[in-house]
Amino acid sequence: MKRFDQQFLARDSESWVGMEVNELVGFLLPKCQEVITTDRLRQKISEHPTLKVKFGIDPTASEIHIGHVVPIMLLRQFAKVGHHIDFIIGDFTARVGDPTARDTGRVPLSPEQIVKNMETYTSQIGKYIDLRMLHIHYNAKWLNPMTLQEIFAIFQQINLSEAMQREDFKARMRNEQAVSLAEVCYGVLMGIDSVHLGTHVEIGGIDQLLNFQQCRKIMRQSGMDEEVILMTPILEGTSGDGKKMSKSYGNYVAPDLSLLV
Repeated sequence: MKRFDQQFLARDSESWVGMEVNELVGFLLPKCQEVITTDRLRQKISEHPTLKVKFGIDPTASEIHIGHVVPIMLLRQFAKVGHHIDFIIGDFTARVGDPTARDTGRVPLSPEQIVKNMETYTSQIGKYIDLRMLHIHYNAKWLNPMTLQEIFAIFQQINLSEAMQREDFKARMRNEQAVSLAEVCYGVLMGIDSVHLGTHVEIGGIDQLLNFQQCRKIMRQSGMDEEVILMTPILEGTSGDGKKMSKSYGNYVAPDLSLLV
């Protein structure tokens, strides 16, 4: 029997349009550490000829890293079948900063730093996936114009005690490290992205579980069907301290994605 990679590479050179549900799921699942849920994934693929698949990266540094490669491979597989790919560059959420696994708050980025960091994001991604397969968005486009009335209407649906149950927040408070209200709202902002785009499937690292749960809650409370979540494994960074690979930690390896094609 051929190894999975031998089967994949032979199949990768062929058209995936019209691929049967179980075959597509069979290619997706080996790249995932956890899925919420596999049954719903199959159901959504069956129900929607063109799924809206979302993946976002905040421009907290000027390079993507090898931890992003597996999610990008998943995007490419969905795209080959003909699904709609929403690739979000988080120029708004980068101002807040994802608090996941942080033991301290982030140093806020200036608008100028964010603009500089994201200058080459599309060209980096374009080495691995045809940019014509992607719908590229900058989430400041819809988050900036929101009024306080609109934002508070969403925040009123969020239980603060529930949001503060995150282990990273509790650890920081035990160590007398501040947790900003903006950080508490990060997952809510991701949920607003999903509501705005009408997302069916979201892809990201397993460390994003709590953010994804907030996304699903915001969608549910907005009267929408909850998105399916595909979570990929997390790589340890290069610093040797056990922290995850992260742009903001500076403990990452930037890949040449053209070598993966």
